[in-house]
Amino acid sequence: TDDVPDAPDTDDASDTPDTADGEADIGPPSGPLATACGSVPLGIETFPIPEASGATWVTAPFAPGWLVVADSGNDGQAVHALESPWQLIPRTFPLDPGASDDLEGLSQGHLGRILALTSSGFLREWELQGEALVQTRSAYPLWLGGSEWVCDDPQAVNCGRNYEGFCLHRAPVDAVGADACAGFVVSKADGLIACVVLEDGSYRLDPTRVLDGWDPGSVSGCDFELTPPYRLVVASNYADNSYLWEVAGWQDLATATRVNLGLIGPPNQEAVAFGPNRRILVFG
Repeated sequence: TDDVPDAPDTDDASDTPDTADGEADIGPPSGPLATACGSVPLGIETFPIPEASGATWVTAPFAPGWLVVADSGNDGQAVHALESPWQLIPRTFPLDPGASDDLEGLSQGHLGRILALTSSGFLREWELQGEALVQTRSAYPLWLGGSEWVCDDPQAVNCGRNYEGFCLHRAPVDAVGADACAGFVVSKADGLIACVVLEDGSYRLDPTRVLDGWDPGSVSGCDFELTPPYRLVVASNYADNSYLWEVAGWQDLATATRVNLGLIGPPNQEAVAFGPNRRILVFG
Protein backbone atom coordinates (compact mmCIF):
# COMPACT_ATOMS: atom_id res chain seq x y z
CA THR A 1 0.00 0.00 0.00
CA ASP A 2 1.14 3.57 -0.65
CA ASP A 3 1.79 6.44 1.74
CA VAL A 4 2.83 4.38 4.75
CA PRO A 5 4.24 6.73 7.41
CA ASP A 6 7.85 6.48 8.55
CA ALA A 7 8.56 4.18 11.48
CA PRO A 8 8.36 6.04 14.79
CA ASP A 9 10.44 5.35 17.85
CA THR A 10 8.55 2.70 19.79
CA ASP A 11 8.80 0.34 22.69
CA ASP A 12 8.81 -3.43 22.26
CA ALA A 13 5.21 -4.42 21.55
CA SER A 14 5.77 -8.11 22.10
CA ASP A 15 3.65 -8.39 25.25
CA THR A 16 0.28 -9.57 24.02
CA PRO A 17 -2.47 -10.21 26.58
CA ASP A 18 -4.29 -13.53 26.55
CA THR A 19 -8.04 -13.90 26.57
CA ALA A 20 -9.87 -16.08 29.04
CA ASP A 21 -9.83 -19.05 26.66
CA GLY A 22 -6.07 -18.79 26.25
CA GLU A 23 -6.06 -17.39 22.72
CA ALA A 24 -4.13 -14.22 21.97
CA ASP A 25 -6.14 -11.02 21.84
CA ILE A 26 -4.16 -8.82 19.49
CA GLY A 27 -6.58 -5.91 19.47
CA PRO A 28 -6.54 -3.45 16.57
CA PRO A 29 -3.57 -3.36 14.21
CA SER A 30 -0.77 -1.08 15.37
CA GLY A 31 2.57 0.12 14.09
CA PRO A 32 3.72 2.06 11.03
CA LEU A 33 2.83 -0.57 8.44
CA ALA A 34 -0.46 -1.64 9.96
CA THR A 35 -1.86 1.90 10.02
CA ALA A 36 -2.27 1.89 6.25
CA CYS A 37 -2.11 -1.77 5.32
CA GLY A 38 -4.84 -4.02 4.06
CA SER A 39 -5.27 -7.31 2.28
CA VAL A 40 -4.83 -7.01 -1.49
CA PRO A 41 -6.50 -9.58 -3.78
CA LEU A 42 -3.79 -11.27 -5.81
CA GLY A 43 -5.92 -13.34 -8.15
CA ILE A 44 -4.08 -16.45 -6.97
CA GLU A 45 -3.91 -18.00 -3.52
CA THR A 46 -1.77 -21.12 -3.91
CA PHE A 47 1.55 -21.84 -5.58
CA PRO A 48 2.29 -25.32 -6.99
CA ILE A 49 5.15 -26.17 -4.65
CA PRO A 50 5.07 -28.02 -1.32
CA GLU A 51 5.70 -25.96 1.82
CA ALA A 52 7.21 -22.69 0.59
CA SER A 53 10.15 -21.92 2.88
CA GLY A 54 11.89 -19.00 1.16
CA ALA A 55 10.76 -16.18 -1.12
CA THR A 56 12.16 -13.00 -2.65
CA TRP A 57 11.18 -10.44 -5.27
CA VAL A 58 13.62 -10.74 -8.19
CA THR A 59 14.63 -8.26 -10.84
CA ALA A 60 17.08 -8.36 -13.77
CA PRO A 61 18.40 -10.68 -15.10
CA PHE A 62 15.14 -12.34 -14.03
CA ALA A 63 11.77 -11.18 -15.22
CA PRO A 64 10.34 -9.17 -12.30
CA GLY A 65 8.38 -11.42 -9.99
CA TRP A 66 8.44 -13.53 -6.86
CA LEU A 67 10.82 -16.47 -6.68
CA VAL A 68 9.67 -19.06 -4.16
CA VAL A 69 11.49 -22.24 -3.07
CA ALA A 70 10.18 -25.40 -1.39
CA ASP A 71 11.35 -26.83 1.92
CA SER A 72 13.58 -29.86 2.51
CA GLY A 73 12.90 -33.11 0.71
CA ASN A 74 12.06 -31.36 -2.55
CA ASP A 75 15.54 -31.05 -4.09
CA GLY A 76 15.44 -27.32 -4.79
CA GLN A 77 12.00 -27.22 -6.38
CA ALA A 78 10.90 -23.62 -6.97
CA VAL A 79 8.49 -21.43 -8.87
CA HIS A 80 8.92 -18.01 -10.47
CA ALA A 81 5.66 -16.07 -10.23
CA LEU A 82 5.02 -13.27 -12.74
CA GLU A 83 2.04 -10.93 -12.47
CA SER A 84 -0.51 -9.23 -14.74
CA PRO A 85 -1.61 -11.82 -15.61
CA TRP A 86 -0.23 -14.41 -13.21
CA GLN A 87 2.20 -16.83 -14.79
CA LEU A 88 3.86 -19.54 -12.70
CA ILE A 89 7.14 -20.79 -14.15
CA PRO A 90 8.59 -23.98 -12.61
CA ARG A 91 12.28 -23.72 -11.72
CA THR A 92 14.80 -25.94 -9.98
CA PHE A 93 17.78 -24.87 -7.91
CA PRO A 94 20.67 -27.25 -8.66
CA LEU A 95 22.24 -28.39 -5.39
CA ASP A 96 25.83 -29.47 -4.84
CA PRO A 97 26.48 -32.14 -2.19
CA GLY A 98 28.09 -29.66 0.22
CA ALA A 99 24.90 -29.11 2.27
CA SER A 100 21.31 -30.32 2.60
CA ASP A 101 18.36 -29.26 0.45
CA ASP A 102 16.76 -27.56 3.46
CA LEU A 103 16.65 -24.11 1.84
CA GLU A 104 15.07 -21.86 4.46
CA GLY A 105 15.75 -18.33 3.25
CA LEU A 106 16.03 -16.75 -0.19
CA SER A 107 17.31 -13.34 -1.30
CA GLN A 108 18.73 -11.55 -4.32
CA GLY A 109 22.21 -10.27 -3.59
CA HIS A 110 25.08 -8.52 -5.32
CA LEU A 111 25.52 -9.04 -9.07
CA GLY A 112 21.86 -10.05 -9.30
CA ARG A 113 22.60 -13.52 -7.98
CA ILE A 114 20.20 -15.50 -5.80
CA LEU A 115 21.34 -16.78 -2.41
CA ALA A 116 19.72 -19.33 -0.14
CA LEU A 117 20.55 -20.31 3.43
CA THR A 118 20.11 -23.83 4.79
CA SER A 119 18.87 -24.45 8.31
CA SER A 120 22.38 -25.72 9.15
CA GLY A 121 23.94 -22.33 8.31
CA PHE A 122 25.36 -22.88 4.81
CA LEU A 123 24.86 -20.52 1.89
CA ARG A 124 24.43 -21.35 -1.77
CA GLU A 125 24.53 -18.96 -4.71
CA TRP A 126 23.05 -19.12 -8.22
CA GLU A 127 22.74 -16.98 -11.31
CA LEU A 128 20.40 -17.10 -14.28
CA GLN A 129 22.04 -18.30 -17.49
CA GLY A 130 19.52 -18.26 -20.30
CA GLU A 131 16.48 -19.88 -18.72
CA ALA A 132 18.40 -22.06 -16.28
CA LEU A 133 19.54 -21.46 -12.72
CA VAL A 134 23.24 -22.30 -12.41
CA GLN A 135 25.06 -22.64 -9.09
CA THR A 136 28.02 -20.26 -9.09
CA ARG A 137 29.83 -21.65 -6.05
CA SER A 138 29.68 -24.60 -3.70
CA ALA A 139 27.87 -24.34 -0.39
CA TYR A 140 29.93 -22.43 2.17
CA PRO A 141 29.47 -21.79 5.89
CA LEU A 142 27.95 -18.53 7.05
CA TRP A 143 30.35 -18.51 10.01
CA LEU A 144 33.95 -19.71 10.19
CA GLY A 145 34.30 -19.66 13.97
CA GLY A 146 33.08 -23.16 14.79
CA SER A 147 29.82 -24.87 15.69
CA GLU A 148 28.42 -22.10 17.88
CA TRP A 149 26.70 -20.55 14.87
CA VAL A 150 26.95 -23.24 12.15
CA CYS A 151 26.20 -26.96 12.42
CA ASP A 152 29.14 -29.36 12.27
CA ASP A 153 27.25 -31.49 9.75
CA PRO A 154 26.13 -29.37 6.78
CA GLN A 155 23.74 -32.14 5.75
CA ALA A 156 21.87 -31.94 9.05
CA VAL A 157 18.38 -30.43 9.07
CA ASN A 158 16.91 -28.13 11.75
CA CYS A 159 20.09 -28.38 13.82
CA GLY A 160 21.90 -25.84 15.99
CA ARG A 161 20.53 -22.34 15.49
CA ASN A 162 18.01 -23.74 13.00
CA TYR A 163 18.03 -20.85 10.52
CA GLU A 164 14.63 -20.16 9.01
CA GLY A 165 15.17 -16.86 7.21
CA PHE A 166 17.74 -14.91 5.21
CA CYS A 167 17.27 -11.44 3.74
CA LEU A 168 19.56 -8.86 2.12
CA HIS A 169 18.71 -5.22 1.59
CA ARG A 170 19.21 -3.60 -1.82
CA ALA A 171 19.75 -0.07 -0.61
CA PRO A 172 22.85 1.90 -1.62
CA VAL A 173 25.45 2.32 1.10
CA ASP A 174 24.83 6.05 1.43
CA ALA A 175 21.17 5.35 2.22
CA VAL A 176 21.81 3.08 5.20
CA GLY A 177 25.37 3.88 6.29
CA ALA A 178 28.66 2.17 5.59
CA ASP A 179 28.56 0.24 8.87
CA ALA A 180 25.03 -1.09 8.45
CA CYS A 181 24.43 -4.81 8.05
CA ALA A 182 24.06 -6.10 4.48
CA GLY A 183 21.19 -8.22 5.74
CA PHE A 184 20.09 -10.63 8.45
CA VAL A 185 19.57 -14.28 9.24
CA VAL A 186 16.70 -15.53 11.37
CA SER A 187 17.41 -18.17 14.02
CA LYS A 188 14.25 -20.08 14.89
CA ALA A 189 15.91 -21.97 17.73
CA ASP A 190 16.95 -18.80 19.55
CA GLY A 191 14.24 -16.34 18.56
CA LEU A 192 16.63 -13.77 17.12
CA ILE A 193 18.01 -12.10 14.03
CA ALA A 194 21.75 -11.69 13.47
CA CYS A 195 23.68 -9.35 11.19
CA VAL A 196 25.24 -10.49 7.90
CA VAL A 197 28.08 -8.57 6.25
CA LEU A 198 29.66 -8.86 2.80
CA GLU A 199 33.38 -9.65 2.99
CA ASP A 200 35.47 -10.34 -0.11
CA GLY A 201 32.47 -11.60 -2.07
CA SER A 202 31.12 -13.85 0.70
CA TYR A 203 28.32 -13.19 3.15
CA ARG A 204 29.40 -13.78 6.74
CA LEU A 205 27.67 -13.66 10.09
CA ASP A 206 28.57 -10.89 12.53
CA PRO A 207 27.68 -12.43 15.92
CA THR A 208 28.39 -9.16 17.73
CA ARG A 209 25.22 -7.66 16.24
CA VAL A 210 22.11 -9.54 17.32
CA LEU A 211 18.52 -8.61 18.13
CA ASP A 212 16.60 -11.14 20.21
CA GLY A 213 13.39 -11.11 22.18
CA TRP A 214 11.17 -13.48 20.18
CA ASP A 215 10.23 -16.74 21.83
CA PRO A 216 12.47 -19.66 20.84
CA GLY A 217 10.89 -21.61 18.01
CA SER A 218 8.68 -18.77 16.81
CA VAL A 219 10.40 -16.76 14.04
CA SER A 220 10.48 -17.99 10.47
CA GLY A 221 11.48 -15.37 7.88
CA CYS A 222 12.45 -11.79 7.05
CA ASP A 223 12.58 -9.33 4.19
CA PHE A 224 13.29 -5.68 3.38
CA GLU A 225 11.11 -3.15 1.66
CA LEU A 226 12.49 -2.57 -1.84
CA THR A 227 12.48 1.23 -1.67
CA PRO A 228 13.04 3.89 1.02
CA PRO A 229 12.72 3.75 3.97
CA TYR A 230 13.77 0.08 3.49
CA ARG A 231 11.71 -1.30 6.34
CA LEU A 232 12.64 -4.71 7.73
CA VAL A 233 9.82 -7.16 8.47
CA VAL A 234 10.20 -10.43 10.39
CA ALA A 235 7.60 -13.19 10.13
CA SER A 236 6.67 -15.59 12.90
CA ASN A 237 5.02 -19.01 12.73
CA TYR A 238 2.16 -20.73 14.55
CA ALA A 239 4.07 -20.52 17.87
CA ASP A 240 3.63 -16.72 17.70
CA ASN A 241 0.22 -16.61 15.99
CA SER A 242 1.86 -15.99 12.57
CA TYR A 243 2.40 -12.32 13.36
CA LEU A 244 4.35 -9.88 11.23
CA TRP A 245 6.87 -7.69 13.04
CA GLU A 246 8.82 -4.62 12.02
CA VAL A 247 12.38 -4.05 13.23
CA ALA A 248 12.50 -0.28 13.60
CA GLY A 249 15.99 1.20 13.40
CA TRP A 250 17.59 -2.01 12.04
CA GLN A 251 20.65 -0.01 10.92
CA ASP A 252 21.86 -0.20 14.53
CA LEU A 253 20.68 -3.30 16.40
CA ALA A 254 21.96 -1.85 19.68
CA THR A 255 19.06 0.62 19.62
CA ALA A 256 16.60 -1.17 17.30
CA THR A 257 13.13 -2.11 18.56
CA ARG A 258 10.65 -4.83 17.66
CA VAL A 259 7.16 -3.67 16.72
CA ASN A 260 4.30 -6.16 16.55
CA LEU A 261 2.30 -4.90 13.58
CA GLY A 262 -0.85 -6.71 14.64
CA LEU A 263 -0.98 -8.33 11.20
CA ILE A 264 -1.51 -12.07 11.00
CA GLY A 265 -0.35 -14.09 8.02
CA PRO A 266 -1.44 -17.56 6.89
CA PRO A 267 -1.16 -20.50 9.28
CA ASN A 268 2.44 -21.46 10.05
CA GLN A 269 3.91 -18.90 7.66
CA GLU A 270 7.51 -19.59 6.71
CA ALA A 271 8.31 -17.11 3.96
CA VAL A 272 7.77 -13.37 3.56
CA ALA A 273 8.73 -11.17 0.61
CA PHE A 274 8.23 -7.50 -0.15
CA GLY A 275 7.19 -6.65 -3.69
CA PRO A 276 6.71 -3.34 -5.50
CA ASN A 277 4.39 -0.70 -4.07
CA ARG A 278 5.09 -1.88 -0.51
CA ARG A 279 3.16 -5.09 -0.93
CA ILE A 280 4.11 -8.03 1.27
CA LEU A 281 3.52 -11.59 0.13
CA VAL A 282 3.49 -14.23 2.89
CA PHE A 283 3.38 -17.99 2.54
CA GLY A 284 2.05 -20.63 4.90
